[in-house]
Amino acid sequence: MIPDKMVSKVEQNNIPLMVSFELTWRCNQKCAHCYQHSSNEREKHDLSTLEVKNILDQLADAGCIYLSFTGGEPLVRDDFWEIAEYAKEKSFALALQTNGMLISEKVAKRLKELNFLKVQVSILGASPETHDALTMVEGSWERTFEAVKSLTKNDMRVYLMFTAMRQNIHELKAINRLGEELKVEQMICSCVLSPKNDGDKKPISFRLNDDELRDFYKFFFKEAKKPLPLGRLELSCSDKDSLICGFGRTGCCINPYGDIYPCVGVPIVAGNLRKRSFNDIWRNSETLRKIRGFTINNLKKCVNCDYLLLCLRCSGIAYIEEGDLLAAPKEFCRIAKIMREVLAGEEKEKVSETQS
Repeated sequence: MIPDKMVSKVEQNNIPLMVSFELTWRCNQKCAHCYQHSSNEREKHDLSTLEVKNILDQLADAGCIYLSFTGGEPLVRDDFWEIAEYAKEKSFALALQTNGMLISEKVAKRLKELNFLKVQVSILGASPETHDALTMVEGSWERTFEAVKSLTKNDMRVYLMFTAMRQNIHELKAINRLGEELKVEQMICSCVLSPKNDGDKKPISFRLNDDELRDFYKFFFKEAKKPLPLGRLELSCSDKDSLICGFGRTGCCINPYGDIYPCVGVPIVAGNLRKRSFNDIWRNSETLRKIRGFTINNLKKCVNCDYLLLCLRCSGIAYIEEGDLLAAPKEFCRIAKIMREVLAGEEKEKVSETQS
């Protein structure tokens, strides 16, 4: 965890402390809800090993400390270990986001040797039937399950990522029990689904309905050991000049072809590393310069909203759904309203229990 004072200083000086590097968009699963669109891998070539190493040199020089390898599935790259070894030599704090299907006991040991700080593994169900139906790969649940066991056996910090959808919400309690059984560092549960990066809205059809969303939050507010993040509860009325988030300021995302995005969720290209240096793009991109000026006050439809402090609003989803980084996506309004409704119900229940 990075101290708040350090993050504040990083924001003020636009230091790219944290970078997500999408090493490839190729994947060994076919998840229908994934935000990557199916044509992503057809026409372009992934950055070469040499190009990736050159970019890592530039990131180190720019002040990047925390580097997360993601995808697609990063482990499908034949040169993954060469890249990881080089990243270790550059002294990055490393993380990996994976579906776990390629992680054996041997792979887990090697990740440990390379000092990966954490491995985030996605899982879509507590049972093979549910998980495999969503990944559309038979046997994927078993391989992911074994991967997590291998990682924890080798004392790796494992974060298990579960995206709640209409197809798997019935296994919410079971997936949390599974996380406890596997002794993962943290269970991350999200109910946020975005359209694909090309605007395809198919993933939206997987979103929880209102009743399912209530059940989702009731479970976490009442039963889960670790609470979910609750929007901007720490924000006071005088803080509305604060940044919307640190996208394009404390970090960014690099895609497999060298494009720089403000973050993994905002598919707006600030520049390409095959044509310009990282420092040039980071310091001189008009796209990044504009985004860095956005504050809570710029959210005209949100700034005086009663639900602002609970809102999980994402500028990336605002852009994909509404074509405007500063828009108010209806999905986040719906989530915030239901969240407050559930919280109010929990408070009433506590008062009732106290009085009885």
